[in-house]
Amino acid sequence: MHCPAWDDAFVSSLTLFLVSCICYIYEQVAENRRQIRYTPNVLVVIPGRPNIQFDGTVIYTKGTQAQINVALRNAFRDPVTVQGKLDKQRNKNDDVAQ
Repeated sequence: MHCPAWDDAFVSSLTLFLVSCICYIYEQVAENRRQIRYTPNVLVVIPGRPNIQFDGTVIYTKGTQAQINVALRNAFRDPVTVQGKLDKQRNKNDDVAQ
């Protein structure tokens, strides 16, 4: 699997459990006044095996919430995905007039 982003990726070769592999790491961070969008991509290439990939997005709306949608593929029999939303909870004292 190739995309133009991999051309600018950090590339490292390493040995895990006596198996040589190549790891590509690429990330994008886009920010505006309200949000930060983080897009990680990690690709591990092991000869003779399907490529292991971790990718997705995390969108942080400043001061209010974070939306998470990431996946790990080909590391296990089934993909591992994390999807959710974290909302800021108001403190009870926020509603009390001072």
